[in-house]
Amino acid sequence: MKLKHNKKRNTAFLFEALVREMTRAAIRKDQEVLTRCKEILKEHFSSGTVLYEELKMYRALYETKGLSSNSAQKLMSEVRVMHNTLLTEKKEEIFKTQSLVIKEINHGVTKNVFSNFVPNYKNIATVYQILNGELPPAQRVLLEETICESLVATDREPEDTTPTQVNNLVIKNFIKKFNKQYSDSLHEEQSHLLNNYVLSFSDNGLALKAFLNEEVGRLRTVVSSGLKLEEVSKDEEMVRKTNKVLSLLDECKERKIDREMLETVLKIQQLAREIQI
Repeated sequence: MKLKHNKKRNTAFLFEALVREMTRAAIRKDQEVLTRCKEILKEHFSSGTVLYEELKMYRALYETKGLSSNSAQKLMSEVRVMHNTLLTEKKEEIFKTQSLVIKEINHGVTKNVFSNFVPNYKNIATVYQILNGELPPAQRVLLEETICESLVATDREPEDTTPTQVNNLVIKNFIKKFNKQYSDSLHEEQSHLLNNYVLSFSDNGLALKAFLNEEVGRLRTVVSSGLKLEEVSKDEEMVRKTNKVLSLLDECKERKIDREMLETVLKIQQLAREIQI
């Protein structure tokens, strides 16, 4: 069942995509983009703004969990009524404000914001279609059932899922253990990896995945260049070990990001440093 979804006109998507762009800017230490994202969020999504009003309705349907089936249906009905009232009173204002946000993103941040990975995107799109789409009754009922199922879900996380919040003591102990295991102090690349790992506790691993994607590519380039070194190319054992490292890097693209994988990347980062010396 294909239904139209204009994510640039989806207030919840605009908000979530901006938040993730702000996180990425913080990782890159891009103060300009970070500041601009904050300004857009503060100006257009703060309490009292029309997009904030609409965002609250969206979030009620894609963030709420653990309701009874009856309560889920009541919430769905209530939000639809509230949103219809909002559109009746402020539809033009919503459209104009969204247009302004889109313009500010395009010219003040980057068009790539609209390509950001947004967790729960499918539910956010479904909520948009329910609240804004002129759907045939059968399709609307099916979509509403999908959202009601998510409202009833307990949203229990797997045992190995990283918690969303970690206190400073846990973070310090984690870094201390790695420092003790590898060296008295981590070099720059390793520090960046651990910093991204720490931040992954609060953004569902978005920043960490983005960093690892670039870092694994960089490491593969550096390690591959090692095969051209005379002392390596003339030593069959070193060639074999180097190719094994390259295979490990290729596997990283498919592996789950866990402690073991991080240890592997940390070791390869150290090897890459030695190759470049």
